Amino acid sequence: MSKLINLFKLFTKKKFYIRIPKDIDVLIFGKTIKSFNLKKKIFILDNQIFILILFKSLIKNILSGSFSLSKLNNIYFYETIKIISPKIALGNEINMNIFKFKKFFPEKIAIAYQCVQWSNLLRGTLKRHIKNSKYPLICDYFFVYDQKSKKLLNFVKSKFIISGSVRNNEIITKKKRKKKYDIMFISEYRDKIGREKLKYEGGINKVNELKLPHILISESLTFQSFILKALNEIQKENNLKICIALASNRDEKKDNVDSKNEEKFLKENIKEYYTEPISSYQLAENSKISITFMSTLGKELLSRNHKVMFVLYSKFKLINGKYLPNSSGEYWYEGKNISQLKKKILNLIKINEKKWTNYLNKKNIGYSYDKGNKKLKELILKLC
Repeated sequence: MSKLINLFKLFTKKKFYIRIPKDIDVLIFGKTIKSFNLKKKIFILDNQIFILILFKSLIKNILSGSFSLSKLNNIYFYETIKIISPKIALGNEINMNIFKFKKFFPEKIAIAYQCVQWSNLLRGTLKRHIKNSKYPLICDYFFVYDQKSKKLLNFVKSKFIISGSVRNNEIITKKKRKKKYDIMFISEYRDKIGREKLKYEGGINKVNELKLPHILISESLTFQSFILKALNEIQKENNLKICIALASNRDEKKDNVDSKNEEKFLKENIKEYYTEPISSYQLAENSKISITFMSTLGKELLSRNHKVMFVLYSKFKLINGKYLPNSSGEYWYEGKNISQLKKKILNLIKINEKKWTNYLNKKNIGYSYDKGNKKLKELILKLC
């Protein structure tokens, strides 16, 4: 009975189709990449359920003598890929389907791309995650953020290519000389991370109780409230316009975020802010600076030469690696002093683009940006 309940829950999140795409050039796993501009036959496989393949897979599973969801999943995956028949598959290290694809179809080309910024601190988490997948860590090519990521992911058997974030590279924004907002705050609100529910207890008053550098991921909401309180004060004192890139507005975060809970959290900590139903990348383009706690989006914007302020505790300095200087710099603040944080934010707003670009070049942030994914697309066209 429990297996049937789990199966029902799984299906309620899917979209059902009868027609099945065939003879695809490039198959993309997951919703991290929403579109891919390439003159080839492309299909994004995410939450679709193809009814005819499902029935065929169910029958095969039952006739095998031992019904299980994992076996059904594998049969369905194999049968789906066999009919779609892609020449190349593209997927990230989080949903693991790219490694599964290579195991089931070793003769086909599997290209992985990095989806999350990893560090020495989190390398063990990644290895455990991949180890639990039960698939060999093999793919033909692996597109990674930088040299550091290449070293951290060297337990994957592949040819590594440094290109920055594939998702970031693919997104095109319209340049805005006249900025609509002074500050964009990147919301990292979560109701949960995996199975762990996040706790939020009292906001700013609780910040002083957090122990450096041992802040827990689950305590990140409390620290975000500290940043929002600083922004609330800046807004009042300087008549600035603040917008927020909602986590609930980002497709890859929606599973861990309830939009009503996020709105409640924000309203408790900042009185006036704006939101727009557009991509976070375009919202950043409409803003003079962006502020983040530890978001990968912040580093992606930094690679685009956007002015970004990271507000972090010591532990997260390790996570973010060489993108942050060893001591407090133009785009980084570590601590709990609201006055110091406000001063840094205002200084960053005043810095002109030329000075900012020179500063980034001097610091050598090491985070690549391959606009339009030229490296990846050239490889795909060559392989096709």
